[in-house]
Amino acid sequence: MRSPVALDELLGSPTTVDSVLLGRVTGVLLVESEDRAFGLEVTGRSGRWFLPWIAADVGAHGVRAASAIVFGSSEQLDAYARQGARVLRRGTDVHLGHDGRVVRHANGSHVLEAGASGTRAA
Repeated sequence: MRSPVALDELLGSPTTVDSVLLGRVTGVLLVESEDRAFGLEVTGRSGRWFLPWIAADVGAHGVRAASAIVFGSSEQLDAYARQGARVLRRGTDVHLGHDGRVVRHANGSHVLEAGASGTRAA
C-alpha cells in the first residue's frame, strides 16, 4: 500500500499520459460528506479537465493517467461544483490516501473552497 500523499505536494504536480505533459493538478474535488476525493482538476495550456481519482495514478513524480479518454471536460467540473462538490486548493497537514480518503493530522486543519471553477480559487 502506498503512503498518503500531501496535498501541498500533489497540487502543481505534472499530469501525464504516456509521458506527455497535459497539465498540472490545480485542485482536488471532494465529497465533503464522505471526506473523500473523487477527482482532480487538471489545468493545462488548452484548458481545464476533470480526472477521476480512480483513473489517476498518483506517485512521487506526479500524476499519470492511462489514456486521455478518461479526462472529463471543464463543463463536468462546473457541474460537480453546482451539485455541491468542494475543491481543495491548499491545505495544512492534509494528506490523501491511495483511495482518496482525506487524512488529517492531530490539529485537524484543512481548507475547503466551494466550487470547482477557477474563479473561486483559495
